[in-house]
Amino acid sequence: IEDMETELPQAFETEEYEKDRERIQQSFQEKRQKLFNDLEETVNEKGYALLQTPRGVVIVPTKDGEVLGPDELNQLSSEEQEKIKEDKESLQGSLKSTVKEIQKQQKEVKEELRELDRQTVGFAVSHLIDDLIQKYKDLDQVVEFLESVQKDILDNVQEFKKSVEEEETAQPNILRAMQPKQNLFEKYRINLIVDNCDMDGAPVIFEENPTYHNLIGSIEHEARFGALVTNFHMIKAGALHRANGGYLMLEIRDLLTKPFSWEALERA
Repeated sequence: IEDMETELPQAFETEEYEKDRERIQQSFQEKRQKLFNDLEETVNEKGYALLQTPRGVVIVPTKDGEVLGPDELNQLSSEEQEKIKEDKESLQGSLKSTVKEIQKQQKEVKEELRELDRQTVGFAVSHLIDDLIQKYKDLDQVVEFLESVQKDILDNVQEFKKSVEEEETAQPNILRAMQPKQNLFEKYRINLIVDNCDMDGAPVIFEENPTYHNLIGSIEHEARFGALVTNFHMIKAGALHRANGGYLMLEIRDLLTKPFSWEALERA
C-alpha cells in the first residue's frame, strides 16, 4: 500500500501517459473539425453560412458572401422567404446530425481516456499485487482478497486521479490543513485483531478485568470537528476473540460484579 501511494500518482506524470492523452484528444479535435468543415461546405453551397452566437451555432442566409439582416430578409418576395425557410429546415437537420455525431465522438473519447487511465493504473499496481499473489498462492482467501483489491482500484481509477489532481492544485488553507487527509488506500489495509500464528498449542487467556468490552471487544471512535467517526481499523478484539479455539479463564466473582458481562458471555 505504501508503494502504491507513491507509484500511482507518478503513473499520471509520465511522458508516455501525457503523449497518449494528447494523441486521443488531438484525434477527437481533428474529427470534430472535419465534421464542421463538411457541414460548413454543404451550407455554403446552398447560399448560407454558419454563425456562432451565445445560443450556439445557427444557420443564416447570405448574399454575395454577406449575411442578410432582418431588414433585407423582409424585402425579399414571399416565394424567396418560403424557400429560405425550407432550406433552413433541411440544413437544420444536417446541423443536428453533425452535433449528435460530435456528442457521440465526445462520449467515445471520454471512454478512451478512462480506459487509458485504467491501463496506466493497472500497469502501476499489477506488479505489486502479482508479487503478493505469487507469495500467498497457497492461501485461497488471501489471493481472493488481493484480486478484489486490484479490481476495486481499477473500478475507482477516477477517484484516485481526482485525488492526485486536487493534491497538485490545492492552495494553502488553514481550514484544509486542520481537516484529516482522506487516504483512498486505507480501506485496503488489514486490521488483524487476533494473531495466534506464533502460539504453540491452543490459546489460554486469563482475563483479570472481565468488563463487557474487555470480553466482547469494541469499536472505538475518534472526534472530528465535533462528530464521532469510526472505521474497521478501530475494531478491537476482546478476550473471547483471543481465546477462540482455546480456553478463557475468568474469576467468577469478577465476572458477576461487572455490568452486562455475564449476560453477554451467556449470549456469546
